[in-house]
Amino acid sequence: MNTGLDEILEASTFYSTNSPEVSRYLLKFSQNEINDLLDNKISTSTYQINLRNYTANITGLNSDTTLEIYPISGSWNMGTGRYSNSPQVTNGVSWKYKSTSGSGEWSTTFTAYVTASYPSTNSGGGTWYTGSALGLVITASQTLSYSSDKDLNVNVTNIVRNWYSSSKSLGGFSNDGFIIKQSNSSEFIADLNYVTTVKYFSIDTHTIYPPCLEFRWRDYSFNTGSSTNSIINTSRLVASLGDNNGY
Repeated sequence: MNTGLDEILEASTFYSTNSPEVSRYLLKFSQNEINDLLDNKISTSTYQINLRNYTANITGLNSDTTLEIYPISGSWNMGTGRYSNSPQVTNGVSWKYKSTSGSGEWSTTFTAYVTASYPSTNSGGGTWYTGSALGLVITASQTLSYSSDKDLNVNVTNIVRNWYSSSKSLGGFSNDGFIIKQSNSSEFIADLNYVTTVKYFSIDTHTIYPPCLEFRWRDYSFNTGSSTNSIINTSRLVASLGDNNGY
């Protein structure tokens, strides 16, 4: 599934004299579609849910750059502004505000399981959950290196389970989407020679690569006939399709 919202949070001032602006981005997917898949298609099957986002451009990649994925705490507005708008449109989420510029600042005081990360001179940048009353590990990350796939492909099953439980009034926290950020050590680095910029295709992309939630589950069953074995575990077995023409 790939319907939803996305937005970029970008610091409006430098962390220090020599360091660049910090940038993070938000993604949100329809809870109704998530519930439909879990209720009506996956049901009791074993499943895994991965967040997929495809690389548009990467510059300054260090030997290891870690992207962290957390569930957002608090609602936000995607807004309608675009990069080239003149005058600038500021009716959406930003580094400091959750909805419209000038109102609804991101909180700097936190409830249970919620935190944030920002320079002392420029608070904001979103708030997110790092724990859950359901006891599930909800933090996720992916390390990018020269030899690895740069597309984002991260298991976020526990995060989505929390959203699903909340929608059914079974605990958890409501679906306000994901925040994707670099680790603090990379974001607030003081040396411009070690800055990594990672850009991914957004939901508004005119390509076939919008971000999506990928649901994986087993939807098959098999009949062993008169055999008393349910799984063949011999190493000498060769499975093939007879008369297969290669298509």
